[in-house]
Amino acid sequence: LRWPIFIISILILGISIFGILNIDVEADEIQYFKEGNPIKRDAKALQDKLGGIVSVDVIIKGGEEDIMKEPWVLKKVEQLEDYVEKHELVSYSTSLTGLVKRLNYVMHDNDPSYQRIPDEIEIVEGDEIPGKNQIALYLLLYEQDEGGSISRMVDSTYETLRVNLRLKDSSNRSLRGFITYLDDYVTENFPEELEVRYTNHYIRHTVINLIIESQISSLILVLISILILLSIIFRSIKSGILTAVPVFLAILFNFAVMWLSGVTLNVGTSIIASVGMGVGIGSAIHF
Repeated sequence: LRWPIFIISILILGISIFGILNIDVEADEIQYFKEGNPIKRDAKALQDKLGGIVSVDVIIKGGEEDIMKEPWVLKKVEQLEDYVEKHELVSYSTSLTGLVKRLNYVMHDNDPSYQRIPDEIEIVEGDEIPGKNQIALYLLLYEQDEGGSISRMVDSTYETLRVNLRLKDSSNRSLRGFITYLDDYVTENFPEELEVRYTNHYIRHTVINLIIESQISSLILVLISILILLSIIFRSIKSGILTAVPVFLAILFNFAVMWLSGVTLNVGTSIIASVGMGVGIGSAIHF
């Protein structure tokens, strides 16, 4: 029976490794609920009809006050919004650019040609006026008229601006692809003087990486600890390996089962492997 057992073990190991590489990592709480659950059903309705229930915020920080009133900065932000809105995951975006374009449009008697960010130099009644001054005047008038929504778009010093991107899907698989899509554009098109960071639903993207890293590190740490302790207990490195390896293979096969059954690796299921190894090693020692 030696060779059949060896071959079966190799097959289990291969399936397990394939399962580990293909298992879905998920940190979206909505996915924890079963199909038909009112919470999941309502969330889906909001995603389909109202643009989604989650969003990613792009935080753009300049190196000086009032830099977010500069036409070139706002045009960079506008280009970013135009780019991300082409992605299938994005419903719409909101930022200071939309407000400035609307104010410019209204202040010119609803002339469609002014539905835009002012240029660096604007011609007003034959005079050249810096576009930054024009934007500053628009925003001052808006704030004096109790424009409360502006505080959600930019800070009081106009040094930091927020772009809100509403997403149609809250799953982490969709988020990972979108973050790559967004980050590639920012890296290639934003100057060094503008610092760009992400927050809001982006935090879940970070959680995914933490789950993967903690799973790998915990399994390695537990395996090494068990090998050392068993080698001491049995006074033999060979006996320690023979006791620990079958349990480790069983834990790896757990990931294959999760992958085959569609169970995601999340905050809850990430502890199964370590707990299983701790429980299984007791039976291995008795054997």
